Amino acid sequence: FEITKTNIIVADPLNINRVLQSGEQTSRGGEVDILATPFQGLNLIAAYGYVEALITKDDTRDPETNRKLIEGKRPANVPEHNASVWAVYESQSTFLKGVGFGMGAYHQGERFANATNDIVLEQYTIANGLVYYRQENWKLSVTLKNIYNLRYFETATTPFQVRPGRPFEAIAALNVTF
Repeated sequence: FEITKTNIIVADPLNINRVLQSGEQTSRGGEVDILATPFQGLNLIAAYGYVEALITKDDTRDPETNRKLIEGKRPANVPEHNASVWAVYESQSTFLKGVGFGMGAYHQGERFANATNDIVLEQYTIANGLVYYRQENWKLSVTLKNIYNLRYFETATTPFQVRPGRPFEAIAALNVTF
């Protein structure tokens, strides 16, 4: 893919209490998703994304040096690489039919917290899990997110407003189909 956007809103690099309209931003990249079922009941899912993003036009200048501050820089919160993998198995035996479980991981590469690219948000990988019991018109599940309770930073709106990722959480759900 190749996407060009204009008039993007970015945090003002000279005043964190303001935002500016940036000139132009170009993103090029690709995504690959693979789904495999090596045998009945086992689903393997893998996804990878690559993005080469750049602020291609902008007139924001340093008032002292008159140098352009963000043109030619990578946009904030855009990782170059991200990936995920999942393996989910649902029992096919008569006794355990409908019982399923899975494990997966999500990876996000390092990215910048601001448009001037001077603060880096580190890459992270979190592990997730799932266990469920399914019948004809209902499913009871428990999803475990960030199993190892990794501390990471998910995103930033300015260098001083960095949002941490969610800690370990377990989510129980009952889905009923009518």
